[in-house]
Amino acid sequence: MIPHHRTIGLLCAVLALPLVSHAASTGTTLTSSITVGSLQRQFVAYIPANLAPNAPLVLALHGSGGTGETMRKYTANSFERLADQYGLIVVYPDGYDKNWNDCRKAATYTARQLNIDDIGFMRGLIQRFQTSHQIDPKHVYVMGYSSGAQMAFRVGIEAPYMVAGIGAVSANLPTAENNACASPSVAVPTVIVNGTSDPMNPYDGGTVALYGLFGSRGTVLSIDQTVQTYLKLANIQAPPVVTTLSRAVGLDRTWTQRNVWPSVYGKPVALYTVWNGGHSVPQASYTFPFVLGSTEKDIDTATEMWRFWRMTP
Repeated sequence: MIPHHRTIGLLCAVLALPLVSHAASTGTTLTSSITVGSLQRQFVAYIPANLAPNAPLVLALHGSGGTGETMRKYTANSFERLADQYGLIVVYPDGYDKNWNDCRKAATYTARQLNIDDIGFMRGLIQRFQTSHQIDPKHVYVMGYSSGAQMAFRVGIEAPYMVAGIGAVSANLPTAENNACASPSVAVPTVIVNGTSDPMNPYDGGTVALYGLFGSRGTVLSIDQTVQTYLKLANIQAPPVVTTLSRAVGLDRTWTQRNVWPSVYGKPVALYTVWNGGHSVPQASYTFPFVLGSTEKDIDTATEMWRFWRMTP
């Protein structure tokens, strides 16, 4: 077991390292499908030209109404630039009827109503790229935005040994009465990125609905309760390492604070609080529709998640 003070020192050193992305992608984009049960499930994958031996795999899940191509846009292809730099594979799966079968009971979309096997889809993608590109199954990461983040939570709950880490953007865990899944029981390295002014996913908990309109997907915990769930699972009691990553400047009122809780068991937890941020993926190139609130431009979600995941075993 690594002494706690050494863990914090290593953590701070890794998080302080620069991650310099290439200016342009140089790899291959692949559009394909796999069979899961009786369904053909589609995905888009990015394979870098310098694919590393035993490469890591990142599954990036879109939000409601989106596709894999949507997620590429929302992340501004940042994962692909990291793929070029570090030799990893990025896969953008398509949800069933543009949605995911996440844990929220109140969700009314088709994937939830038909109980689509999205865990099986994730497992099938891992197996596909293990066979075709010899990825390392011990270094698979699942992240998502909005309902895709809810699906990433579900992967961590129901298949924790399938992933080396999860990431969630613009999502909190469902409340007990809105949770169709079991409670989390196994710790996984977890990073969450949430805006304090998110009009869809309330930072302080409550009903998931855009300004209270267009129906509801039930209630979610506050971000504090969500983080505490993961800290308890990882038996983390020490205070976080707190870093201010950006500051509000001029008309841009968004700024980001990173809280990281190191773990002597290799299951750290990180929270990126985007003050005044909306229901969006922080990155510099794509601005989310104004109805979803402000987009933080001074940090890059893909870069920060990869930085966090790299410090785990």
